[in-house]
Amino acid sequence: MKRYFLILALPLLLLDVSPVKAQTFEFGLFAGTSTYIGDYNPYNEPSSLITAPGISGGVFARFNYTDHVALRLNAIYGQISGTADNTTYFIPPAQQTFSTGVAELSLIGEINFLPYVAGDPDSKFSPYIFGGSGAVFFEDVYAQEYKINRLGLILGLGFKYHITNKINGGVEWGMRATTTDELDGIYHTANSPGVGNPKVNDWYSFAGLTFTIRIRDRCSVFCPY
Repeated sequence: MKRYFLILALPLLLLDVSPVKAQTFEFGLFAGTSTYIGDYNPYNEPSSLITAPGISGGVFARFNYTDHVALRLNAIYGQISGTADNTTYFIPPAQQTFSTGVAELSLIGEINFLPYVAGDPDSKFSPYIFGGSGAVFFEDVYAQEYKINRLGLILGLGFKYHITNKINGGVEWGMRATTTDELDGIYHTANSPGVGNPKVNDWYSFAGLTFTIRIRDRCSVFCPY
């Protein structure tokens, strides 16, 4: 995990992270697609990132600490699925397909490559990267039970832009590494040798559009916007 934190911290060393005079709070909506990588859809397949996309959506709150750094709390739900037709791994005959939902609660840090303050007309746009972690809640479709799992790491990139002094839009894509190989209901035990790939945990991703509304400012002087 140390290398993950170094990857996330490196861009901060290249930016001025002193607080700006206008720190802003936003409430946002996310809508897009979700995909899955696992035993039904191996990571080494060229089309693994776009196979069987599902619908995803959620809400988030963002605190813009500086014009380069923001912190975000996510609550997102997405649908994931897979079929044994897309894999060379052995899948039991009774489990040739799966479909389930994943509900994520996560804390994410964002780093803007350009100075960006929500609501400021001088901040037209900025590409950004983000990283964090959290937890995922999912239904085991074969065991008929619900499980919660810690996420290993979230990494992604996006683009945000100014629409009005209250509304901002964006597009982003992020991968989620889980710490379980049971997201798709495939278990690897001594009683099931050769089933799937026990060496790689499951992943999923969200990609879509974001819309936020600026709901509060914390300014040391009068906010001009």
